[in-house]
Amino acid sequence: MNISKLPARSFYRSLNVERVVLPKSLTEIGERVFAESQLKEVHLYENLTTIGESAFAGCIRLANITIPANITTIGASAFADCKVLSSVVFEPNSAITTIANNAFANTAIQTITIPTQVAKIGASAFADCKALSSVVFESSCSITAIVNNTFANTPIQTITIPAQVAMIDETAFFNCKTLHTVQFESGSKLTTINTAFKGLPALQTVTIPANVRSIESSAFSDCAQLSNVFFEENAQLTRIGGGFSGSFGYGAFQNCKKLKEIQIPASVEIIEAAAFNRCTSLSRITFERGSNLKTIGGGGNVSKGGLTVISYHGAFSQCTALTAIEIPASVEVIEPAAFNECTSLVSVIFEKDSRLSKICGGILTDSYGIQCNAALGAFRNCTALTGIDIPAEVRTIEAGAFKNCAALKSVTFESDSQLETIEGGSYYKDDYYGAFSDCPSLEAITIPANVKSIGHSAFANCTSLSDISFVENSVLTTIEDNAFYQCPYIHTIDATHCALIASIGSEAFSSSNEIRLFKIGTMTPPECSSNPFGQVGTYSVLKVPSGTTEAYKSAKYWKAFASITGLNE
Repeated sequence: MNISKLPARSFYRSLNVERVVLPKSLTEIGERVFAESQLKEVHLYENLTTIGESAFAGCIRLANITIPANITTIGASAFADCKVLSSVVFEPNSAITTIANNAFANTAIQTITIPTQVAKIGASAFADCKALSSVVFESSCSITAIVNNTFANTPIQTITIPAQVAMIDETAFFNCKTLHTVQFESGSKLTTINTAFKGLPALQTVTIPANVRSIESSAFSDCAQLSNVFFEENAQLTRIGGGFSGSFGYGAFQNCKKLKEIQIPASVEIIEAAAFNRCTSLSRITFERGSNLKTIGGGGNVSKGGLTVISYHGAFSQCTALTAIEIPASVEVIEPAAFNECTSLVSVIFEKDSRLSKICGGILTDSYGIQCNAALGAFRNCTALTGIDIPAEVRTIEAGAFKNCAALKSVTFESDSQLETIEGGSYYKDDYYGAFSDCPSLEAITIPANVKSIGHSAFANCTSLSDISFVENSVLTTIEDNAFYQCPYIHTIDATHCALIASIGSEAFSSSNEIRLFKIGTMTPPECSSNPFGQVGTYSVLKVPSGTTEAYKSAKYWKAFASITGLNE
């Protein structure tokens, strides 16, 4: 019998066909030839090149199939819904290039080895294979993409992605609840990792190929068991993605609560908002030598409805196991809430020759632009942080940057500091967000020469602060309202080197009932708003420039000092 093709539906829904020996001359099995029949056994010969669409679909008694080496195409749904089909074997040196959509969907396949020549696997090709635990790609497999739902709803445990794969669809591994290890063949061409692995509950280990440039937002978020993330040598990665909308964060590794350590490749330039947010076991973050990192992202949101919800989306916000970090010299900006509520963070070190220009903060506003009682400080609520040495290139420390760092005892500034502004602000009088407000362990502060203004409540409620001084050639002009409010134990304010102070705000030093010595180098008494110095005692001494004592003795609020004498007296 010299037949090259079985016509479509030849044995469609046949109740009598159980075993078939096909002609050796056959090259193609057409559409639905054996679909929904009682076929149990079929032998395919080597001349066969094509298995058509739904050719064996719904053959619920077919248990195994061997695919001849010369077959190049398995059509859409060819074996779909063959519910007892547990064994699919491709003969050695298989020429197959295409496994079409749904080809083996909803079968009982336990393992599958994909031949080298396969260049395309269609959507849902192995979806809903409830027994599929092992997928192996032969070495140098030609496949270039793993498309939507290819392995969705299967119990695969490990996967090694072939080197030629340049795209993995977001749903390729949807609901693969037992997938615990993802590896990539050496020389991988993948450049972007999207959300294909998002929320996989068993994923423990992933190795990121060197060629990957971007790990997209939410890529591995909510992978509750992810504990090992490795990067191949010579990584080209530039972006670890993130972001947020309202109270929802989209960090690449957000909520990976078993992740304990991460080494960021030198090529990374930005770690976006929420990237590692709430990685509560992350205790060690290191940066590869020669880091090009420029931005550590962050931000926050407030939403008002029946309940006000304040959300912080810093890159490392709420990494509560993190104890120390060294910020690379290349970093230029640390954005709002970047390390918010890293409650075990004791040490922050900036690499030598840091280019950091801004330590961000700010005040949250709602959708109507109304301020809320919430600060966005980069290091807000880092309650274990004991000291910080601010790099010379930092020009701005924004509102709330170090608010409520309860253990912060020492704040120093590198020599030649370029700092110009220490910011602050308030919602109401007692709801404030100064850069260093609520740092009750801070004992002394020396303000760099280039600082022009000290913002509203900048050091409010620093209840152990006793000594304030200013570096030589200070250009300070403004101390705003409540700048040192509720700092009851200030003993000495040495502004000898401040020749340009023009104004001191309301209650700037109020509640400071222990001021014993205030030195100031400004020739004209600065204008003061109400109650700037609190209750000045009979022991309070004011030292002023030579020849200005009478001016200070007659100036409002300054004249309250019991003794006003020259700086050299």
